[in-house]
Amino acid sequence: QEIIDYWQDRKIYLETFDYFKVQYDRANIGMYYVPNSFQPKIKLLFHEEKNKSDPKKKRIGNNTIYPVSNKYEGQKKFLYLEGEPDVWCMHSNFPKEFFKEYYVATTLHGAAHIPALWKDPKFWDNYDEVYLVGDQDEAGKKAVTALKNIIGEKAKNVSLPFKHQRLVNGIEIHYTSKDFNDWIIEGGDYKTFLDILTLDKDLDGIIGKEVEEFLLDPSMFERYI
Repeated sequence: QEIIDYWQDRKIYLETFDYFKVQYDRANIGMYYVPNSFQPKIKLLFHEEKNKSDPKKKRIGNNTIYPVSNKYEGQKKFLYLEGEPDVWCMHSNFPKEFFKEYYVATTLHGAAHIPALWKDPKFWDNYDEVYLVGDQDEAGKKAVTALKNIIGEKAKNVSLPFKHQRLVNGIEIHYTSKDFNDWIIEGGDYKTFLDILTLDKDLDGIIGKEVEEFLLDPSMFERYI
């Protein structure tokens, strides 16, 4: 029950784990993927084992090289999130129709890892629009820049308007938010996210607090035309 409560506090629900075939390994205190038809190469994550030669060292389990994503059904819009909890969170909080239009994917090796398939510019010819929602830390920004260098002009950096506050035991406290999951926990929602995608598509360069102000006061549009 503690595990369920933990993920629900992060706005990630059991139905999402069922969709992605994610199971909890009670013996090793880890989460792992059951290989399935659309993600056959994913095996293990969040599974830390102590190095036998040095108990203080830990290593992540099996090699995981395939992107975590929804099923590809010919979507022409690609949306990158950094880390599987962000993908799980989006699936838990966005309607199914969104994923018919957007192919949402991430990788399992952190921000620095770009799958070999993604390094081929021809891969991105499959998509008319590409949105990059990276973490707002140094590693996340570098990852987005690296992807944009491969993809080209169609890649848009999406910046989320964080409040940097979170309710803990009914008390609002400061929290350094950096990713999509944090934004949803803060109160971000589907409609606002679509508005932000529209801004980033048509008004590339509006970031951070400017996005938040724009959503509250559309007259700000005049500043950018």
